[in-house]
Amino acid sequence: MKNNCWNRRIPCLPWALMPVSGHHPRAPASRTEIVARRFRGSSQVGRAAGRPLRRTHPRPTKGRMNHEEMTPMHRMTKLTLAAVGLAAVPAGVLLTAAGPQAEPGAQASAITTVAQQNEARTFNIDAVHSSAHFSVVHLGVTNFIGRFNTISGSYRLDFDNPDNSMIDITIDVNSVDSNNAGRDRHLKGPDFFNAPQYPNATFKGTAYERTSDDTLRVTGDLTIRGTTRSISFDLQHTGEGDRGGNFGYRGGFYAEPVIQRQAFGVSYMPDGLSNDVKLMISIQGIAR
Repeated sequence: MKNNCWNRRIPCLPWALMPVSGHHPRAPASRTEIVARRFRGSSQVGRAAGRPLRRTHPRPTKGRMNHEEMTPMHRMTKLTLAAVGLAAVPAGVLLTAAGPQAEPGAQASAITTVAQQNEARTFNIDAVHSSAHFSVVHLGVTNFIGRFNTISGSYRLDFDNPDNSMIDITIDVNSVDSNNAGRDRHLKGPDFFNAPQYPNATFKGTAYERTSDDTLRVTGDLTIRGTTRSISFDLQHTGEGDRGGNFGYRGGFYAEPVIQRQAFGVSYMPDGLSNDVKLMISIQGIAR
């Protein structure tokens, strides 16, 4: 027979009715409160009593073992099951936990921005900061250098896609400047450029080959005095970037083509002037 208050020979009173040191006796407890106190481990009874209950004794763990009783194999099994459970978590949950994701439109915009930054720009030639010089050997003893003061055109250098490159230059031969007015008149006459009939010399690129990170092998048509010849030369890309203020985005290149003047019908004084003429073209452009 169990030793409880129902078979004892002393009066059976709920413990809640007995005076406690330092406290006044409480009012008789209801049957519901007595049951709740006897079964504190039951959350359902606790809620029925209208007050939170604290578990004072461990809940029976039939078929379970505590941490001290677990062997390494048991712990490994639990870890494996946990890993399998994590693998089953939907990818969307993991992405949400990782933080906000970029919208498809924002990603496309970023890609477009990068593409625009890498796209080759087209430049208009800045005549004030560009020059076209020529050098010819005079009497076999010295290089004489003259220049043209008016140059125009546009260009585009695409090192990632050389076929997309473009060079179109026009030189006003009436702007020839040899630092001597009499010689300038002679150069504009029929012995040399014949400016009244052929006022412009032009170059149009037809082929481009990348030879390094900043050089191209350029082939194109040069026209002087109405005669067109194909020439090739190396072009050096000298720089490019946003210079701010009133300057804007600038670029430039330099080239030194060598031509034979007689091939263009300029054969005056063959013994006193070299047939080879070196052109020194320095171009600065303003991005469109």
